[in-house]
Amino acid sequence: MKLIKPRTFIIFALVCISGAILLRTSQNVQDAEDRLSILQASVEREQEQIRMLRAEWEGLNNPARLEKLANEFLDLVPPSPDQMAAGEVLLPRMVSQEELHADESQIHDEQGFAPAVQNISYIAPIPKAKPQILKPSDKDIGDIINEVSSESAGAQ
Repeated sequence: MKLIKPRTFIIFALVCISGAILLRTSQNVQDAEDRLSILQASVEREQEQIRMLRAEWEGLNNPARLEKLANEFLDLVPPSPDQMAAGEVLLPRMVSQEELHADESQIHDEQGFAPAVQNISYIAPIPKAKPQILKPSDKDIGDIINEVSSESAGAQ
């Protein structure tokens, strides 16, 4: 009986190992392709659903449809001239914490001292600041929005 030469045995083992690696790699590639096709089908379904939802949104937000629904279900009428404000309009303004605490410190008696706390049965109301009179502006609403957004961005 002839023995296999070591060199032949090593070559045979390398061929078997490389064949096993090739088989495993091809299986991994097939699995990856299957996952890819499943993901692509899922993406296509989601894109189709997005297209359908956008079309539905466009139909629901059709101005003619919205006007018809508003006329049917809402009792909206244009404002009459007597409902419009004439001249200056008093709008409330926001009071800062400093102004609020300054108003609290202005509660004094005739001599300028704060009242004693001994026999007080009620707490005196804090005087409210006078509302500022806001005058009409020549600015466009877009300019005002830009100013407010730049102020809020600067505060952050």
